[in-house]
Amino acid sequence: MAKTQHFTQKGLETLLPKEKPYLVRDDEVPGLVVKVYSTGRKTFFLDVLTDGKHDMFKIGVWPDLNVAMVREKAKKMRTDLAQGKNPKAQKKEGTTVGEFFLVYMERHGSTKKSAKEYQSLYHQHLAQWKDQLLSGITRNKIESLHKSVGKGTPVRANRLLVLLSSVFAQAILWGYHKGENPCKGIRKFKETSRDRFLSGEELGRFFEALDLTENPAFKDFILLSLFTGARKSNVLSMRWKDIDFERNVWKIPGELSKNGDPMQIPLGPDVLEILKVRRAETSSIFVLPGPGAKGHYMEPKRAWGTLLKRAKLEDLRIHDLRRSMGSWMTIGGTPLPIVGKALGHKTSQATSIYARLNLDPVRAAMEQAVEAMNRNRKKTV
Repeated sequence: MAKTQHFTQKGLETLLPKEKPYLVRDDEVPGLVVKVYSTGRKTFFLDVLTDGKHDMFKIGVWPDLNVAMVREKAKKMRTDLAQGKNPKAQKKEGTTVGEFFLVYMERHGSTKKSAKEYQSLYHQHLAQWKDQLLSGITRNKIESLHKSVGKGTPVRANRLLVLLSSVFAQAILWGYHKGENPCKGIRKFKETSRDRFLSGEELGRFFEALDLTENPAFKDFILLSLFTGARKSNVLSMRWKDIDFERNVWKIPGELSKNGDPMQIPLGPDVLEILKVRRAETSSIFVLPGPGAKGHYMEPKRAWGTLLKRAKLEDLRIHDLRRSMGSWMTIGGTPLPIVGKALGHKTSQATSIYARLNLDPVRAAMEQAVEAMNRNRKKTV
């Protein structure tokens, strides 16, 4: 059951994200609620009975709207509804791309792990259509856009096509669009898998540059990413409750893993040393706490750029640290099924093999990879 409080700007700032979205009600305007998503996004709705059923009408996003503005909009919306004016019914005919994308994100997209990517794709490529009706977006228009984006970034063009296909599928399902999905039949570009990882010579420069950083959170984030092979988002939001110090295992629940399955990552001596130092220094629920709304450390883009310049490295992404773990495991002769289990890969061919493996060979292989990488690191006194 949603808790009730008096909405204030300061009070809204204290509403931190949880694993699942939750509602908080205003004690002044009946039906006014704020929905706090796991991404940290906070959206105001009017939650009222219409035709004997509960329905939620979007008002706006915080902090774009302040408390006074939200209350006024909520009161007007209550008046309109009392007079028989239903905003949702009015929008079902002639909905624009911009209008429906907001509906799509609130009802479907915001729950996806790719929510940020959806927003980025929309603002960079689809905002040009925001005032056009859904019915006016034809297969030819989408094919032309896909081809244009694909000239420089074929992978991003494919992600855009997937998003558009999902948007129209939901529009058809919810009654906002009639006819076929205009994305049907458009072929994706062929994608070439990225194989960039840190070589032995590069690791030497990388570690040397990393030792020069004055930000301990950044240094620990980088080493945890490299030595666990975990995805960036999981390392950033690593929680103490998921660390089993008795078994030396990091347990990532299914709702936080990319493939939806729970993961167990063995923690070697180098990782445990970092964690034990951090555990003694923080009272946060996160291993890497941060000052933002999410409560944990955020992607350090500027610090990463500085590190690459110091190490004289090019074309290296944070995700390549994860690939480096897999590559050094493979270089050390680790069988591919064990590499797949260590990195949480999910394929139809290897899943049954992964299920039969215990963590001992995975732990040994990961520790061997960390030891091999560390041999390229200059010791500092």
